[in-house]
Amino acid sequence: MRNDLLYQIRCLDHAPDRIVLHWTGGGPEPNPVDLSSYHALVGQSCRIYAGVPIAANMRRIPPQTSRSEYAAHTRGLNSWSVGVALCGMMGAKEGGPYGPHPITEEQMYTAIGLVAAMVRTAGLPVTAETVLTHWEVQRVMGVAQPGKWDITVLPWAPEITADEVGDWIRQHVSAAIISPTDYLPKIRPLSQTVRSPGGEAPWRKPLDSPHRAE
Repeated sequence: MRNDLLYQIRCLDHAPDRIVLHWTGGGPEPNPVDLSSYHALVGQSCRIYAGVPIAANMRRIPPQTSRSEYAAHTRGLNSWSVGVALCGMMGAKEGGPYGPHPITEEQMYTAIGLVAAMVRTAGLPVTAETVLTHWEVQRVMGVAQPGKWDITVLPWAPEITADEVGDWIRQHVSAAIISPTDYLPKIRPLSQTVRSPGGEAPWRKPLDSPHRAE
């Protein structure tokens, strides 16, 4: 399914402007509503699912457009945007508990590997404007997302704050572009630390967020 998603990107007349990461707020694998809301989904089995065709969002989407005609994953920012969702977080509460199906570390690394392949295929740089979480859209893009807090928590790494999660993801996406096999499910040991060319692994430490002073 990953190759199918990359093929979709290669066939586009216009490359996407950004990839927005979400969680579904549902169970460990996608249901029909999830599949109609995002372009790509990662289950807690680490299986990758294709949802709405990516091409459906590679245009200016007028407000009156039926939601059945595109993936309505990010309010006010669906045009030219790819929505990638991690399945889970049903019943989750901000600050915890995170329900019976919190997103998992292995699932996140699978999503990161997919996003890295998408970015590489589309020729996108990895910045806060091109790879961002749903929660970051309001802060970075100035488009209001009331009540949305995905993805502000990594349940297995509570020391990483909401302000730091996006930077953590982008650092991993950049590392996955360099070493893609380290982000394949069932192959990369969870304890393995993938190192950058400089020999450091800053994503394993608290980050100095550029937004911390705001």
